[in-house]
Amino acid sequence: MTLYEALPDKLEHRGKEYRLFASFDRVLEAMSFLKRKDFSDAEKEEYLTFLLFGDGVEPDAELVGAALELLCPKSENSGVRSFDFEQDAAVIYASFLSVYGIDLFSMRGKLHWTAFIALLQNLPADSAFGRLIQIRTCEVPKPNKYNQKQIHDLMKAKAAYRLHISEEERQAQWQAGLQNIAKQMMSNAKAGENDG
Repeated sequence: MTLYEALPDKLEHRGKEYRLFASFDRVLEAMSFLKRKDFSDAEKEEYLTFLLFGDGVEPDAELVGAALELLCPKSENSGVRSFDFEQDAAVIYASFLSVYGIDLFSMRGKLHWTAFIALLQNLPADSAFGRLIQIRTCEVPKPNKYNQKQIHDLMKAKAAYRLHISEEERQAQWQAGLQNIAKQMMSNAKAGENDG
């Protein structure tokens, strides 16, 4: 994102330019629709093409993939999410209204996805969304004789605001955790060899 270029509203694919409907609500619906298991791949391809490019565009999985890659590039992270657009919709809505004075319902079809993400990522720590992320991501301190109540309160808040994840996502997080442990062990072993 730059402040001197227009936000992406067109996509060139196979030598043809397509108008891209990239409002935050359409992109969120596309991401949600992709996860559904009650539609065939062909049905998903047809609906997602319509959602992102409108009427008159032939269903095209590569075109949809290019649009989603442009709007939602893959990031290098540990695979553990700290929020979910669907589960945390009310908190996101309230934070945008409280901090920016933006009613997201009145901005459907208007607020570009890229602008929405920039605003979301920069919500202050004292917003409802910022506090939610802080609860989910902060580490529980090591217990001592002074922090028992703090630990209890934090664990209670983490339980109340935890994300509900699918079994597939739970397995992926488990695998990522095992890989991180293996990397750490290899790193420690190499450090030990260098010290010895």
